[in-house]
Amino acid sequence: MYRCIKTIRVAVSLICLILLTDTLVGLLPDWAGMWIEEIQFMYLLGGASIGWLALWFIVTLIFGRIYCSSVCPVGTLQDILARMSRRRGKPYRFRPPMNRLRYGILIGFIACMAAGLTAVAAILGPDSAYINISEQVIAPAVIWIKETIGHPMARIVAASSLGLCIALATLALLAAMSWRGGRRYCNTVCPVGAALGAVSRQSVMHIDINTDLCTQCRRCVDACKAECINLDDHTADMSRCVVCFNCVEACRDNAISYTSRRHRLSTPLMQPNKRRTPKIAQPTMLKMEKNSKK
Repeated sequence: MYRCIKTIRVAVSLICLILLTDTLVGLLPDWAGMWIEEIQFMYLLGGASIGWLALWFIVTLIFGRIYCSSVCPVGTLQDILARMSRRRGKPYRFRPPMNRLRYGILIGFIACMAAGLTAVAAILGPDSAYINISEQVIAPAVIWIKETIGHPMARIVAASSLGLCIALATLALLAAMSWRGGRRYCNTVCPVGAALGAVSRQSVMHIDINTDLCTQCRRCVDACKAECINLDDHTADMSRCVVCFNCVEACRDNAISYTSRRHRLSTPLMQPNKRRTPKIAQPTMLKMEKNSKK
C-alpha cells in the first residue's frame, strides 16, 4: 500500500514541477500551469489569500508536510538532485534539528514581509526562488536552443544581471545542500518549511515506529532524506518529516507506519520497577545486615 502511495506522491510532484516549469519558460500556455503557481505560498502571501493559506495549514495539521513533498517545486528539485547523489550509495544519517537557524530565518522572513521588503522575502521563498531560477536560467537556455535549431517564433529574453546572479546562487545552494543532505534546505533555510514544520509537529497523521518489530537494521535512517529519524528513541521528528514514505518502503520488518495512533510497548521493559520487597524477606535482610556489622 505504501509503495503505491509513494508512487502517487512522486508522480504528483513531477507533474506539478513539469507543468509549472513549462509554463514559466514559455513552452505551454499560461493556463496549463498557472493554477500550480496560484497555490504556492509566496503567491498566496502576495495576494493575501487567507482562506487558501489557512487551508494549507489545516492540511498540514492533519497529514503533515505533504505540501513540501508534492506541490513545492523546490522540494521536487531537491529530490532530483539528491537522487543523483544517492546513486553513489551514500546513506543518510540522523542529524539534530537546527531550530535556532530555521526559526531565525522564519522570523526574518516575516519581518521583511511586514516591512514591505517583498523582494528580499522572495529570495527566501521556495516557490519564488524556483520561479526566478526558471525565468533567469532555464528560459534563456531553452530559447537559445530554439534559436539554434531555427525555431521561427524564438526570441531572446534578456535576464537581468542581479536576477541571474541570485538565481545561480540559489541553484548552487540547493544543489550543494541536496547533494550532501537531501532535504536539508527545507529544514534549515526555507521559511515555509519552518512555518509548516511548527504545525506538523502536532499533526494527526505521523510516522510511527513499532519498537516491538524494529530490529535496528537502520534502513529507515539510511533512506530518510529529511534526516529526522532517531533510532535511539525510535521517533521521527515530524517538524522536519516531509512525508515522502521512503522510510516505510525501506523497512523490511513492517515496523514503520503512517498512522494516527501511537504505538505502545507490548512488554514495558523500559518502565521502572515499582514492586516493593516482600514483607517476608524484610526480617531476613535485617538479620543479614546485623551479622555483617558484627
